Amino acid sequence: IRVIKPGIDGLVKKDNRFMDDLVEFIKADPLLGKQTQGMNYAKKVQELKSLVSEELDGARTFNNQQLAGTLLQSDEVIKLKSGAKLVLSVPDAFLSSNPNVMASEWVDGESLEDFYKKDNKKGRQVAEAIFKNWIEKAIMSNGFIHADMQMGNVKVDSNFSGDSIKAHILDFQQLFCS
Repeated sequence: IRVIKPGIDGLVKKDNRFMDDLVEFIKADPLLGKQTQGMNYAKKVQELKSLVSEELDGARTFNNQQLAGTLLQSDEVIKLKSGAKLVLSVPDAFLSSNPNVMASEWVDGESLEDFYKKDNKKGRQVAEAIFKNWIEKAIMSNGFIHADMQMGNVKVDSNFSGDSIKAHILDFQQLFCS
């Protein structure tokens, strides 16, 4: 379940003003201004503001997850070098009538990082297969980029079915499509 905290908009506006003031302080400070001359902190602050804004858009996250499911989920079985079979999944998402509340299909398992720590050979094979699949199906075919693809955003259910592994790709708050 993903909930955007009520009243967060006010806190974000306050933080944004603070960051803008901080940029001006750095520019005006005799020592910092001189040492950081030519650095475009205002641009970095604007990029950060955009990222935060995207994080707080529940409808966007829902749409991203729906798109990911359409583009990436299949019944295709990927054979690993170990002989195990890998199935990729994108959990179904459900948007509330309140766009600040979203639920996702429950996923059992552990992070790919924890799976890797227990069995680094098989964990590496799973990571490589996910990366290869992501490159082929998402980036090369659709221009679809998960902006936070990392081991913590993949949940592995190794008890899926015997020698099969099901990997669920999570966290679709920030995606880029060409």
